[in-house]
Amino acid sequence: MFSKILYPTDFSEPSKKAVKYVKKLREAGTKEVIVLYVIDEHELGAMVEGCGWLGRNPAECLEELEKSQRENAEKELGKTRKS
Repeated sequence: MFSKILYPTDFSEPSKKAVKYVKKLREAGTKEVIVLYVIDEHELGAMVEGCGWLGRNPAECLEELEKSQRENAEKELGKTRKS
């Protein structure tokens, strides 16, 4: 079987369903699972553009969005580890 698995995720509902398969592989003998949090650059760009339309500084908005994304990823990763 696989000794190491890369699990890229954006923590969307479809990617959360995939974690069930990762867990089954883990039970089958996989030794290491690497979780890679993926951010959709197009989605992030659209959010920053929206900030510009609201008169906000795009650079500051991007910084806030990235911080929010990091915090969300850490929270979701904690949930994934527990389940």
